[in-house]
Amino acid sequence: MCWGGRLERVLPLTVQSGTASASFGCKGNRVNSDLPDSEMYLSIPAAKWGAVKLALTAKVEANANMGHYYLEKRAAIAAA
Repeated sequence: MCWGGRLERVLPLTVQSGTASASFGCKGNRVNSDLPDSEMYLSIPAAKWGAVKLALTAKVEANANMGHYYLEKRAAIAAA
């Protein structure tokens, strides 16, 4: 992962490196685009998008399974 710093470097860094690039954007960009502090810019190479989708799907499924496990565990502790 490359950190572009400046927003205009995110896409060129991704194209040049073949890896994902990210930027928090400068204050001017955030003000003019209404980008909230809780969001950032991320560029992912198109050739790797399929792998990213698979990885995200696996993470979401694992988190859902763990969420159910911990809810059941909390209920069991509360009932004890």
